[in-house]
Amino acid sequence: MSGRILLLPITGHGKANVTLINTKIEHRLIGEPFEKDGVKYMRLKDYRVSFDPKRVYMNFENLFNDKTLSDGMNRFLNENWETVFNELKVGYAKSFGIIFRELSNKLFEKVPFDNIFLS
Repeated sequence: MSGRILLLPITGHGKANVTLINTKIEHRLIGEPFEKDGVKYMRLKDYRVSFDPKRVYMNFENLFNDKTLSDGMNRFLNENWETVFNELKVGYAKSFGIIFRELSNKLFEKVPFDNIFLS
């Protein structure tokens, strides 16, 4: 990993864990129907996700390749979790939206529209 959080440079290699507690997640799907063999299906053009956690815990292993610095940075990140997460959540939301859109389209392109969205 290499990047910046709140203007602080962060580098390292290792496992990461970001845990969101009591999170309200909103999903917005924007799609359009299409026909295949005379049957109507759905294709998502966009999938937007937003997160509103009550608390976030972060742990990044092996930051700076130094345990003392890594522990200090993890402590800082967790003490300032709201500010840090607000900086990260747009990127998380965009990444999850792309993944969810791809997964959803695999389902929507195989199961007819009327079998998913009942009248």
